[in-house]
Amino acid sequence: MTLHTPEYAPHRPAPVWVIVILKALGFILLPFGYLLMQSGAGQDAATRTYVHSLTPFDWALSGVGMVLLAAEVVSLYRMRKIAAWIFTAALAFSAFQSVRTYFSAGGRAMMQEAPLSSSLGFAISAAICWYVWHLRGKNILQ
Repeated sequence: MTLHTPEYAPHRPAPVWVIVILKALGFILLPFGYLLMQSGAGQDAATRTYVHSLTPFDWALSGVGMVLLAAEVVSLYRMRKIAAWIFTAALAFSAFQSVRTYFSAGGRAMMQEAPLSSSLGFAISAAICWYVWHLRGKNILQ
């Protein structure tokens, strides 16, 4: 028998399905968010200042974030132990990006307008990261 037969398919708990589906949707919709950002639709002055100050390096870091997001989806869907480290790296990268944004042109004003959403998003990501480490600790991840 090969490892691809149904007998060896890993059982995915319901929260894993929820996380994978939401993260996959985020990965699919993120480029549209970037396009909307570039269009300037519905932006206040602080956000416009921030968007216009983005450099190619900033956009490259956004690409790194998308790669990490894709790696999170694939590794958790495949129930791999490496998922815990990938989720941790993505959480650390998110914190790094938040600090960079805060200290960039227009970033501080933009983030001060929505501190709850930034904090809530980070708290949810931290809880998901903890859950993935919990799965790893219980040897649910392979």
